[in-house]
Parts: sequence; structure tokens; C-alpha cells
Amino acid sequence: MRIVSMMVGLFWLLGIAMAEPMDRQMQLANLDESVMVIYPAAATTQHTVTIFTDVLCPYCRALHQNLTDLTDHGITVRFVPFPLMAESKPILESIWCAPKDQQHFLLDAAMIYGKFKARPCDAPILAKAQAAAKAMQVFGTPSIFLEDGRKVSGFMSPKEIRAGLNGELDFDTWQRTNPQ
Repeated sequence: MRIVSMMVGLFWLLGIAMAEPMDRQMQLANLDESVMVIYPAAATTQHTVTIFTDVLCPYCRALHQNLTDLTDHGITVRFVPFPLMAESKPILESIWCAPKDQQHFLLDAAMIYGKFKARPCDAPILAKAQAAAKAMQVFGTPSIFLEDGRKVSGFMSPKEIRAGLNGELDFDTWQRTNPQ
């Protein structure tokens, strides 16, 4: 946490920046796994990324369609629901209300094939996910969090994510040069 101040007109604003990478790293470590659909690495996990996603977000869908490009390279991917559109909420609720052993199939069906019939469901998990998103300053999808707490907002190809995790790409520079 750090104190932030700035002058706006004749007034000084003082606030606290809550979501620094170290804070996010702790938030990621404490994020309740019940709010996630987790795709484990195909072999030994070398890295873990957490992605706030929306089933109707075209960039989220593109990333999901190439998910094996991450998991096959030792990256565990944890998806957290973040419905940006009203139409997404009942779909995400249905997926997260399903038994854990069906959630992968249902999320894949919604993301890859675009076919999913939402069923009425009360998913308190979405409220938990929304609270986590707010605390971590998630404003759009996909929002990709690295295990060290850094956040990348917007689409990155699996190849770029792998390069960044392996130290071959500077995420901060990428973020500034690829605004979404």
C-alpha cells in the first residue's frame, strides 16, 4: 500500500493505492478456489496465471480457445468469472453452480463453441468473484494476473504470456505499447 497525492485544480487529493503488485500477490494467494475453474498444467506446474474472464468477451474467447498452448507448457490457468455484460451473468452463474467436475466442460462449451443454455441458479460465488475483482482493480476482460501480482489488462497471445513468464518479454513495456 502506498500514499498517493495529486493536485487537481486548487485542491490536493490524497488517497491510498491499494492494488500494488505485492498486495495483489497476497490477494491471489488468498483467492478462494471455489470462485475459479482451474485448468492444471499438463505436466509439472512452472507458473500459474489467474484470468478474470467473461464468456461473451471476444478476447477472452480467443485466449480460451488457445488454452492448451499454456497448459502444455507448464502453466496452470485459473479462470475467475467477471460478467461485464448483463447477458453473461446467467451463463457464468450456471457454469459456476454446476458440480466442479462439470465446470471445465461447461466453460469450454460457452467459450469455444459459443453454445450454452443458462439455467436459473443462485451463485453467491459471483459476488465473491466481483469483490475480488474490485479489490484487485479489475475493470475489463481479460485481466491476466501473474503469480508475482503483476496485472496485464487486455488480450495477450499464449506465446506472449509464456515469453513474459519466462523473462523474455517485459509485461510493463508490452502493456504501455499495446493499450486495449
